[in-house]
Amino acid sequence: MREMISRGRTSRLVAGLLGIALVALATALFFQVRVSRGNRYHDQGRAYLQRGEYQRAIEVYNKAIELGANLAIAYANRGYAYDSLGNYGQAVQDYTRALELDSELAMVYNNRGFAYYSMEEYQRGIDDYSKATELDPGYAIAYNNRGSAYSELQEFAKAIEDFSKAIELNPDLVDAYGNRARAHDNLGELEEAIGDYSKAIELDPDHATIYYNRAFLYLKSGQREKAIDDFKAVIEYGGKDDVMTFIADNQLQLLGAK
Repeated sequence: MREMISRGRTSRLVAGLLGIALVALATALFFQVRVSRGNRYHDQGRAYLQRGEYQRAIEVYNKAIELGANLAIAYANRGYAYDSLGNYGQAVQDYTRALELDSELAMVYNNRGFAYYSMEEYQRGIDDYSKATELDPGYAIAYNNRGSAYSELQEFAKAIEDFSKAIELNPDLVDAYGNRARAHDNLGELEEAIGDYSKAIELDPDHATIYYNRAFLYLKSGQREKAIDDFKAVIEYGGKDDVMTFIADNQLQLLGAK
């Protein structure tokens, strides 16, 4: 889970002395024009990101960087675009440049952590998520993401602690319930895992993946009829050509429910 960075307001250039030479005034005005143009590029880039047009966003942020406008945010959001295209190495480079310019951007630490996670560099991801939560102790998404990294390292107790913190901060964070359920499952805690999947479904009742995961836990715990209901929900909410839908249909046949 990553987030885009909004650009801050740019301060107007204010002359500190009277009697400035005309050439200096012209330079100042030119700087303001450049900043104004840069901010327009920021707005365009963010719009492209929101529409999923990541390559166009990169091209626009290249122009903002060339003009030197809100550089930390420009690098951060260009990194987000590279990240979204799966170019994690370039994303890390941009996130790192953004943090060199402004080391207080918790969201950028979170996003760089996500890029490291995607590169299977889980400890580096944990380090970045930890920095994000240090800067912003209320950052639920960063706790959730760090929990996912701990899960990949098989440190499920630490993962559950982080998912629980994320839920404490944001009780509507569906991903945290699903992630905590998987961690409980890995520890053999089926009742707790089923409870978390059930809460996730309560928050997002059309989420086929959650029904799919809970169905197998019901099977594992001997609750056949509930498993059948969940497999039927997978077929109802999943895509027709989705692998989960195919497996759910097959499971219903094996259970004699078709």
